[in-house]
Order: sequence, then structure tokens, then C-alpha cells
Amino acid sequence: YDRGLQSALYGAFNTYLTPQPEADPPERYKSSFYSYGLFGLLDEWILRDFRETPEQMAKIIKEI
Repeated sequence: YDRGLQSALYGAFNTYLTPQPEADPPERYKSSFYSYGLFGLLDEWILRDFRETPEQMAKIIKEI
């Protein structure tokens, strides 16, 4: 983050959540939704200096 490499972190999410080429459109949209969403949650947590514990984050994610 200090070097502005957030896009590498997003790239990792996108790589692991990208569906197979033969996936149907709803599956592809779902994957994009989760890629951006999970990255957004982690990004915000990092920007907040990890104020919440992992357990608190798990609770927040479940509530969402």
C-alpha cells in the first residue's frame, strides 16, 4: 500500500475468482461481484490500519 500496489492485490482476487471461459454470463457477473467486493472489504480494512480484529471482520462480513 505504501508503494501504491493495491492493484496487485486486486489482481490476485480476480485471478482466483475468475470463472472458467465456458462459464455462463451469470457466473461471470457473480465472480466479478465477489472479486471487487472482497477486495473492497480488505482494502478498507487495510486503510483503517486493521482496527477491527479478524473475528470482528468475520462478523461484519456475515452481517453484510
